[in-house]
Amino acid sequence: IIEKTCEVMAVRTHSRNLELACRISPDTPQYIKGDPTRLRQVITNLLGNAIKFTEKGEIVLMVLPTGKEISSQSPQYLQFSVRDTGIGIPAEKLSTIFEKFTQADSSITRKYAGTGLGLAISRQLVELMGGKIWVESKPQEGSTFFFTIPLEETTPEEKPETAVAEPEISLQGWKILVVDDNTTNRLILRETLTQWGCKVTEAAGGAEGLAELIRAKSEGTPFQIAILDSRMPEMDGFTLAQEIRNNPDLSFLSIVMLTSENRSSDLARAKDMNFEAYLIKPVKRQALKESLQAIAGKKRVPLQQQTPSAGKPLPEIHPLNILLVEDTEDNRFLILAYLKNTPYRVDTAENGAVALEKFLANIYDLILMDMQMPVMDGYTATREIRRHEQNEGRKSTPIIALTAYALKEELQKSLSAGCDAHLTKPIKKQLLLEAIQKYAAASIVPGKSS
Repeated sequence: IIEKTCEVMAVRTHSRNLELACRISPDTPQYIKGDPTRLRQVITNLLGNAIKFTEKGEIVLMVLPTGKEISSQSPQYLQFSVRDTGIGIPAEKLSTIFEKFTQADSSITRKYAGTGLGLAISRQLVELMGGKIWVESKPQEGSTFFFTIPLEETTPEEKPETAVAEPEISLQGWKILVVDDNTTNRLILRETLTQWGCKVTEAAGGAEGLAELIRAKSEGTPFQIAILDSRMPEMDGFTLAQEIRNNPDLSFLSIVMLTSENRSSDLARAKDMNFEAYLIKPVKRQALKESLQAIAGKKRVPLQQQTPSAGKPLPEIHPLNILLVEDTEDNRFLILAYLKNTPYRVDTAENGAVALEKFLANIYDLILMDMQMPVMDGYTATREIRRHEQNEGRKSTPIIALTAYALKEELQKSLSAGCDAHLTKPIKKQLLLEAIQKYAAASIVPGKSS
């Protein structure tokens, strides 16, 4: 839940040139009992608020177990916090920030938009889960929103079926150099790698990192892996990697590149430079561990398997008119980012009622339909679209359902409403593009029908 939510929010964060980091304390249980939908909504609200009110710097989501006693019955809680380097909140406004339709300063409403309703909803959801929410802030320095929920760890029998045993390849004793100009990112990587038994050294820039590599080699204690941030001032990760590749004494070094942007040009450069892995920030722990274990086990994992945009080549892409129906701004932003470099023209609608109006006024080759929305949900909108098509003799428009649930019942419910396919959030770029090609491309090729 934590990492997937960050993955969705990262697109908007990185588009504003902000750093998004996710720090999960090593002693946090991986599986707990609770309400995933409510938890995801609260985290999304807090991250969205932080992005909105932060113009430069970073946003950090942190999770840790805490022994602070909030109720006498159960002293064990999980604490979540979202810290930003934004505009902050005046002290006299802190007590009202969680009230409905309240912003800390009404004069900034026009600049930043919104009413503060997201914080009121977040407080309500946290309290419904048995927890508490509060904020600490200083004007012009940033804010940190905290919330807690009761911790009830699952038993081995209750863990999800998708939980699989990790590969038994030890990382104990591996010497790793982390090069990143962001202090928080270095801290998170050090904490994670140390937990796995690695020996970690940090460098805050490319020149410092290169000096560390040369020093260690000359002392007879060379690093085996270098984890590089691609975007750094003065000497970026790719320039540092080229310096490493050009140095015969460092040719043995395995390189893992981290980037905030999923650029095809960067992926091409990574392939040309023969990196062992190319991972998108905030990096998922399992993806990082699998990449390092592949290196430790002398198994070269193809670069294509380690980046979200890679995969099977798609067939020729034809221009399409697409209607995206989604009430959540971040999900709209993510999907539009996925489709940015395609010949697709995309209209958006924030609920089923608006979608129905646009459908009646335009011709679309495909509709991406969120199923859980206010005003009119996706099921109702899909049924109305199918009714209009039948009454007017219009050709059936392919509709792909987008839902937060992967349950068999949800798939059947979408199909029964009239959808042609079903994708589970957070939507993966490759699966989305393949689904669009499969269900819409044929309809615009002469001699074929959808």
